[in-house]
Amino acid sequence: MGQLPDHLWRRCIELFLIAGDYHEEGRLPDVADMAWRLRSNAEEVTDTLQTLAGVGIVSQNGQGWIVTKFAERQAAVPVKKRVEQFREAKRKERYYGGEMETETEREGNADVTDRYTDTDTDTDTRSKRRSVFSALAEICAIDTRTMTNSQRGMLNQAEKRLRQARASPDMIHDFTEWWLKHDWRGQKGQAPQPHQVREEWGRFTAWRDGQNSKTKWIDQPT
Repeated sequence: MGQLPDHLWRRCIELFLIAGDYHEEGRLPDVADMAWRLRSNAEEVTDTLQTLAGVGIVSQNGQGWIVTKFAERQAAVPVKKRVEQFREAKRKERYYGGEMETETEREGNADVTDRYTDTDTDTDTRSKRRSVFSALAEICAIDTRTMTNSQRGMLNQAEKRLRQARASPDMIHDFTEWWLKHDWRGQKGQAPQPHQVREEWGRFTAWRDGQNSKTKWIDQPT
């Protein structure tokens, strides 16, 4: 897609959205319907589809035009895969971020950082809260763009308790490793629910720290 002309690249996105609205695993409506929705004409849409078919983005079958592998790409990412993607992103962030700076650069930057510490405190707190909330939503397979009010409430409640327990986004993603290995629901491939993360946090931290006798529970398991 990145090598397509701008107008075709944008048309791809529009076709993906139409396929999503159609709810038939990537199948597109007939050309006349697409032309009406795209404020175009049937000839232009047909030419576009044929061009995109040449690079494998769309294809035809006995039922008409479809977005290739649409259903496969829209499927929920398994919990284990999400954790792997998160860790890879963090690894790249550490490598390409500020951790490669020299000792001299760190000393020079320290003065600048101290200058803004007080004014940035509230912003940092909000940012950390959003990070914990996002990490929790991710391991619970909840899409924050489409979540219900009930799901938001459960996430907010769990996020508050986890922050009180000094949980970080990295720890929350590490929880998934424990969940997949040691919880029977995780072994079946189920993503945890927000309240289950709270309930099992003590067992996870005991496994993570190897200190069963010093575990502090934030929720007693039910």
